Amino acid sequence: LFPHLTAVPPPAVMVVALAGMVHPIFSIVYHSYCMKLEPSKRIPHWSRRLDHAFIHFASACASYGTTGRIDYFILNVFFNIDCAIKQFETKICPKRNVTRVGISILMYTLPVLLHRHYVLYCKFLLMFILAGYSFSKYPIGGWSHTLFHVFLSFLPYLMFSAAVLLDSSQPQINLAAHCASRMA
Repeated sequence: LFPHLTAVPPPAVMVVALAGMVHPIFSIVYHSYCMKLEPSKRIPHWSRRLDHAFIHFASACASYGTTGRIDYFILNVFFNIDCAIKQFETKICPKRNVTRVGISILMYTLPVLLHRHYVLYCKFLLMFILAGYSFSKYPIGGWSHTLFHVFLSFLPYLMFSAAVLLDSSQPQINLAAHCASRMA
């Protein structure tokens, strides 16, 4: 099926890829409906609730992608499941939702800092500062939400960068390099 795939990617890389394939489905559905909905109807809409729930799915996956640790991943799964469930409560608390998304982001980015990947952490920080500013201040009007997503488009690159730097990823990367060198 894949004759040039010399080895399976490291687990952290595959989990990051899973998050990057699953969450956008729900985000696209929400943003497709969002275009047609009045602003007052967007927050309670089922598609926005699913989008946010799957942001938390992706955040839990990201915590494994930046640590390669099952115990830390499980801790994040519990927190993010609670966050996802809260998306479906009758009363919507936007401030709580934003706070919980922020906490989930911290939970997967702080390990990058703790692993002393300072430049990579600064890239995450810059991306989230620019995205957050665009999302909260709307500096260019209705196009600000689009700009928010443009800034976030760097997230997969940053997540894959973190995942391949993990010590736990190195044996699989070395195996792939070794196998590829024998194919050449």
